[in-house]
Amino acid sequence: MNKYIGISGFMTSDEVRSAIALFPECGRQLMVGVLASQKTVLGDGNSKPKRYPKPENFAEIFVDDKLIVESGRCLNLIHYAADDSEELGFALRTVMIHGGPRCHGVQVNVAWPSLRELMWFRRFFPHERIVLQIGRRAIEEMDLPLNLIVSQLCDDLVRRIEPYANTITDVLLDPSGGTGLENDFDDRVPRAIMRRFPQLGVGVAGGACAEHLPAPEIMRDVSIDAESQLRCNGPGGGMLMMSKVGTYLKAVAEMVRT
Repeated sequence: MNKYIGISGFMTSDEVRSAIALFPECGRQLMVGVLASQKTVLGDGNSKPKRYPKPENFAEIFVDDKLIVESGRCLNLIHYAADDSEELGFALRTVMIHGGPRCHGVQVNVAWPSLRELMWFRRFFPHERIVLQIGRRAIEEMDLPLNLIVSQLCDDLVRRIEPYANTITDVLLDPSGGTGLENDFDDRVPRAIMRRFPQLGVGVAGGACAEHLPAPEIMRDVSIDAESQLRCNGPGGGMLMMSKVGTYLKAVAEMVRT
């Protein structure tokens, strides 16, 4: 899987174009993340309206500039979050349809989602990216002892990922879930997943910004996603700040090029 440098929470195509203009050439794609939730898909309100656009606006966020589309410079994903797997396949299919022809796949922010639901969705979208987020709740649901050593965590995570490996395309280790908490997974965790599942892309997220990035040794091998630390502290979830977006993209690009 092509590695990416991600930003989640875009609301307009103008924000996307500004990010593309700030994105240095580094051999990676810019992951354009649009957020969706169980509530927003059903047409209900959201406590962070400056991060979650209406589903009918998804398609227009992904830019249609011919050169950008044909170059594959952007990886356009809709990040769908829900508390459980109820009608997950239908919800993912719905957001993909709203995403339009420039949407390349989904990120599933559900703790250990129903494999049957994911396989049902895959029937309709056999070639799109499916990123499985492994966040704090997913780890908590594994019910592991607090003093668990890293090697045991790696083994248990690999076992939990195994059933999904032929359906998903990527795994994202994200203890933050858009809250800005730092990624506290040991570097041995993503490496263990990469060794066991070389066909899967592996990414990390959690508190990422220009001032806080994983070590270069792991960054060269994984994708990265950022959200909360690139926004202002305003109401409704805060708007993306292009000054922070630019320094973040530059810092990651320099790191992965070296």
